[in-house]
Amino acid sequence: MKKYDKYKNSGIEWIGDIPEHWEIKALKHTANVVLGKMLTNDDKGGYYLKSYLRAKNIQWGYVNVSDVRKMWFNKKELELYRLKKNDLVVSEGGEVGRTGIWLEELNECYLQNSVHKVTVYKHNSSIFFLYQFISFGHRGYFDSMVNRISIAHLTKEKLENLFFLIPPLKEQTQIADFLDEKTAEIDEAIALKNQLITLLQEEKSALINEAVTKGIDSTVPMKDSGIEWIGNIPAHWEVWKVARAFQGISSGSTPKTDNRDYYKNGTINWINTGDLNNGILHSCKKRITVKALEDISALKIYPTGSLIVAMYGATIGKVSISNIEATTNQACCVLPKSNIINSKFAFYWFIANKKNIINLSVGGGQPNISQDIVKNLKISIPFKEEQTKIVNFIESKTQEIDQEIDYTKEEIALLKEYRQS
Repeated sequence: MKKYDKYKNSGIEWIGDIPEHWEIKALKHTANVVLGKMLTNDDKGGYYLKSYLRAKNIQWGYVNVSDVRKMWFNKKELELYRLKKNDLVVSEGGEVGRTGIWLEELNECYLQNSVHKVTVYKHNSSIFFLYQFISFGHRGYFDSMVNRISIAHLTKEKLENLFFLIPPLKEQTQIADFLDEKTAEIDEAIALKNQLITLLQEEKSALINEAVTKGIDSTVPMKDSGIEWIGNIPAHWEVWKVARAFQGISSGSTPKTDNRDYYKNGTINWINTGDLNNGILHSCKKRITVKALEDISALKIYPTGSLIVAMYGATIGKVSISNIEATTNQACCVLPKSNIINSKFAFYWFIANKKNIINLSVGGGQPNISQDIVKNLKISIPFKEEQTKIVNFIESKTQEIDQEIDYTKEEIALLKEYRQS
C-alpha cells in the first residue's frame, strides 16, 4: 500500500502520525458496547435456555464454538445479549482484549459477562476494527490498560474510552481487504512450513526405527526376529530380554509429602516422570534429603548414564538418559548401565518402539506399564561395536533433520512477525 501525501500528529504517543484526513474517536462514539450477562443457572419461569460464549471461546480473529454452554435468559435479555453477524466479541478477563468476530457460527448465541459485544455503527467496517483490536493486543496495549494488582479486567468503561483510527469507510474496506489477502498468503506459507516440520519429524522417527531394528547395512542377510511388531532383523543380531541385557532394573518411591524432613534443604536429585524429556536429562525439579534415603528402602541412587522409562499416566513411554546421579519416584523404571547394550542404542530403541510398548499397558483412564512388562520386553541387538556405529549414524542424521526443523521454525517466527507488522 502506498503512503499518503500528508500526515498529522495523532496526539497519541504509541500511534504517532496518521493520514491527515483520518479521525481518532473513542470506541463509544463509533460502536455500541454491551457486557454479557452474569452467569446464572436459575429458571425463574418465562426464561429460555440458550447457548452463550465465554472468554474461553474467544480467539484472536475468530470464535471457537466447540465448547459452548447454556444458561437461562428472559425475553428482554435475549434482545440485549444476542449476537448478530459481524459483531466483535472481546474478552473481558483472562487474556484481556482478545477479540474475535461473530460470523453466525451458530444459528443463535448470546454472551456471558466475561465477554463484551461490540457492534460497530454504520459507515464503519467490523473487519477493519477487528484488525485494530488485534494490533492493540499484540502491542500489549490492553495489558497496560488493566489493573494487574489482582485479576485483570477490561471493563466496559475502559473499552468504550479506547481510541480507534477512523478513515472513511471506503478506505477501511480497502485496508481490511488488503490485510485479508496478505494475511491469508502468510497463513498459507506458515501452514506449509508446519507441514514440512511434520514430515521432517516423521522422517526422523522412521530413520531411528529403521536403524535400531534393521541396522544401517541394507546388504546383510535377514531373519525373523520372532517379535511380531519388529519383523525381520539382521541375521547376526541376537534377541534378548531387557532384564537379561540390563542387570539391576528397579524403580523408586515417593517420600511422605507431609514430612518436611524428607524435602527441606534436600540435596539428592529425585527424578519424576515429568522431568523426562526424550533426551539427555541434565537436571530435575525436585530434591530429597539424606534422611528420606535412609528411611525408605525403595529409594536408591542410580549412576549417570542410567536409562529411565516412564511407566504411568500421561508420560507413559517417555525416556531419558540421566546425566546426573539421582533417585526416582515409583513411576520411573530405571535401567542401569549394561555391559551388553549401549545405553544410547537402547534409548533409541525405546523411542522407536514407544507405541508398541504403550500397547502392552493395562488400566482404564490412565494406562500403565510395569517393571515386569519392561523387563520382559524383547530387544534385538547387534554387537556393541555395531551398536556404536548405529548410534553415531542416528545422531548425525537426526542432527541434520533437527537443524532443518529449527531453521523452518525460525522462518515461521519471521513470517508471524511480518504478519503482525
